[in-house]
Amino acid sequence: MSPWAIWLIVGLALLIAELFTLTFFLLWLAVGCLVGALAAWLAPDSLWLQAVAAIVAAGGLTAFAQPLVRKWRATPSRYKDSVDRLVGRNGIAEEDVSVGSSGLVRIDGQVWSAYSQEPLAKGDRVVVVQRGTTRLEVRKGGEDG
Repeated sequence: MSPWAIWLIVGLALLIAELFTLTFFLLWLAVGCLVGALAAWLAPDSLWLQAVAAIVAAGGLTAFAQPLVRKWRATPSRYKDSVDRLVGRNGIAEEDVSVGSSGLVRIDGQVWSAYSQEPLAKGDRVVVVQRGTTRLEVRKGGEDG
């Protein structure tokens, strides 16, 4: 098998693996292998040139692009869904809620699962502090919901 084909197969395998990891690290190695394939196609008898081209490409991309990717991935999403709009809204506890457990609260006519850092009694007025994945965090206070 030709050296360029081996570089190409390894590069494509790394690209496929990247699809499953989503780290962007294997992407740079894959690009390095593709550069190695190009070098092997241009200079099939020079293994050291192929290796140097692949290492320089992969190393350079890892060194310079990976910090940019890390910064990009750390940027919080601006996407807000309808549950995010509940933060700051007022409601009423539909049942007693003890610290460390969930209970039900009614906000804007809808019943939600919620928890609190303080005990709540049925009928207490609450305000939504933040949203979680499946529950709202509420505290005592607020106006009629």
